[in-house]
Amino acid sequence: MLLRNDNELVLDNSTVSSFRDCRRRALYRYVKDWVTDGPEPASLAFGRGWHNGLDAMYKLFYNTRTESNKLGRVEWNKVKDSDAFIEIMLDTAYKAFLEEWTDAGYPETPSFEDLETDPKRTPIRAKNMFLQYYLDMMHIMDGWELIESEAPFIVPLDDVDTRYWYGGRTDKIIASDEGLWLVEHKTSSLYSKSSGFQPAFVDSFSPNSQVEGYMFALHWLKAQGEIESDLPIAGVIVDAALVHKTQFYFKRIPIYYDERLVQQWHNEVMKYVKEFDHAMATGEWLRNTDSCQGKYGRCQFVDVCRMYPDHNELLANDAPPQGFTERAWTPYVEYANAD
Repeated sequence: MLLRNDNELVLDNSTVSSFRDCRRRALYRYVKDWVTDGPEPASLAFGRGWHNGLDAMYKLFYNTRTESNKLGRVEWNKVKDSDAFIEIMLDTAYKAFLEEWTDAGYPETPSFEDLETDPKRTPIRAKNMFLQYYLDMMHIMDGWELIESEAPFIVPLDDVDTRYWYGGRTDKIIASDEGLWLVEHKTSSLYSKSSGFQPAFVDSFSPNSQVEGYMFALHWLKAQGEIESDLPIAGVIVDAALVHKTQFYFKRIPIYYDERLVQQWHNEVMKYVKEFDHAMATGEWLRNTDSCQGKYGRCQFVDVCRMYPDHNELLANDAPPQGFTERAWTPYVEYANAD
């Protein structure tokens, strides 16, 4: 959560979704900034490294294409398919991955114990994934134009009332023959032998609050001229990568832009944002004990809620409880600081 000033409240999809599921969880994670003390989970570090690697890969691809096209299209086709360029792309993505991975405290060379704990999330596995991703995507990428990569945004939720804002970070904005697409990179270990990804994973993006919210943001950015393109908005492409110890699989899931979806998302999110604002003002953060166990495991604050069902004593201390530390969640902070 971010306060741009005393009167403006910026929320993102993670904050709103958490608040929708459990007010108390949203308070602890996105207002108090509490997280479990200790190493960041490997799944988060791996996912962030994957994003960082793809950011480096895409930028190199399109910068090289621009330079090669000065010599002609035939020359570019030779470059993008060459072993030398593929090796450069792979090394660039891998180095960018390692920046995030090692910053999170994980070693470039895992021990046997690390491999036994999680054999599918390792640097060498990521490197092989980058290679397979490029081979799978190079011709699709060549049909796109890269508009933006890893760009934070903050957009108003109301044309008149400037108190409420929606923030986030777009992975990619690309232009294709169909129009403008917002590309969201996702990793998942939900493997299916028959279809690559389990249907529950693929189906989870429509309807989906983040997808619809990013459509809202893309529409606003284009309307304000912050995206320089005359193309219509096509929608969101979920660019999914399987994280598995032996299998490689990638899938692009298009969610086409629909004004009705975006309007309904806006109606719903405004309700939650105003309720969030009310909780901030009154200090009323209700528990939802039906959400303590979710699809990604148990809530990290379960033991805190058990120890402090009435958390006024905990909050009076104004410090993280034992076993927790403060780590802010501001995926759009660069944009806010630039204003």
